[in-house]
Amino acid sequence: MKEKVYCVIPEGVEMDGDFDCLELVKAIYGLKQASRMWNETFDEFVCFMGFEASAFDPCLYIKVVDGHCVLVLVYVDDVLVTGSSLELIAQTKADLKTRFEMTDSGKCTFVLGIELVDESDGSVTMCQRRYVNDILKRFGMYECKATASPVDLSTRLVASSEAANRRSVS
Repeated sequence: MKEKVYCVIPEGVEMDGDFDCLELVKAIYGLKQASRMWNETFDEFVCFMGFEASAFDPCLYIKVVDGHCVLVLVYVDDVLVTGSSLELIAQTKADLKTRFEMTDSGKCTFVLGIELVDESDGSVTMCQRRYVNDILKRFGMYECKATASPVDLSTRLVASSEAANRRSVS
């Protein structure tokens, strides 16, 4: 840890000497500094592996090897590894496991609440069907039936101030 953090001696712990508190030498879960320390540690290691943080999103790391791209996306303590080469993906996961305790959940079908669907043409579709269904259930609209809009599709809607001006002109 970069700054000194002290904690009260836990009840039941006996110490030699007269101490009121202890200095923490390692970031632990639950501290305000823990998430920042985790991110700094992860960032240093991934950059050491040859990845570069994206200029558009600091949670996305990119590495290109022999024309193949590997992407590492980190969100809190979830890490998504993907790319154009299964070999590079496997190597990246293996390298990360040397430094961090990790489990491989296999093929990713959901990330940040978004469903990922593999299409037959090799593309991937991002779908929020589950999110929409959850909202419909929350508001008691899950069993509702779709209906056509009573407004003609060619109707041009205008702002209320414009509508008032048009009425006064006619």
